[in-house]
Amino acid sequence: PPNINYIVAGAGAVPVDPDIKAPSTDEFVLGGEYELIRDGRLGLFYVKRWLNHTIEDMSRDQGQTFFFGNPGSGIASDFPDAKRDYDALVLFFDKRFSETWLANVSYTLSWLRGNYPGLFRSEDLQFDPHQNSDFDLRSLTVNRSGYLPNDHRHSIKAFGAKALDLAKLANREAHFGILTPGVAFRALS
Repeated sequence: PPNINYIVAGAGAVPVDPDIKAPSTDEFVLGGEYELIRDGRLGLFYVKRWLNHTIEDMSRDQGQTFFFGNPGSGIASDFPDAKRDYDALVLFFDKRFSETWLANVSYTLSWLRGNYPGLFRSEDLQFDPHQNSDFDLRSLTVNRSGYLPNDHRHSIKAFGAKALDLAKLANREAHFGILTPGVAFRALS
């Protein structure tokens, strides 16, 4: 019972759809690669990823009470399905570490569309997994489909490193060690 050390901050149980399905996604990847130089390969692949189910809290009485379910199915069949579709085309060059250097460069062209941004809402920094405000009310789900906040159309990544033998650089026979400087570059739109 409430006392000086404890207070009641909420009451009641939140109903859960008895036929609730676990969150899941599927992904299809198709691609290929070709060895251009020794230990260096050029590749191209396509990625298709989609959301099958998610769990969200929803309300039919303007936020007075909530229930948990899968939007668009079961007890939440009057809510729209949660959609999150990702398509990407990735071109890359990858050089394993050999002959004292390595490199990894990639360019990704991608699209992220739907009505469900995921477990984190970057628009308002809301981090309430399976309880964010996207499906709280049916009135909030109207005209929500389109490009999602984390849709970054272009992404470039470049990493490289070169091992330098300090003894050879100093023209000495004694082993000084190896210095491995590297560079990294990332950009996205």
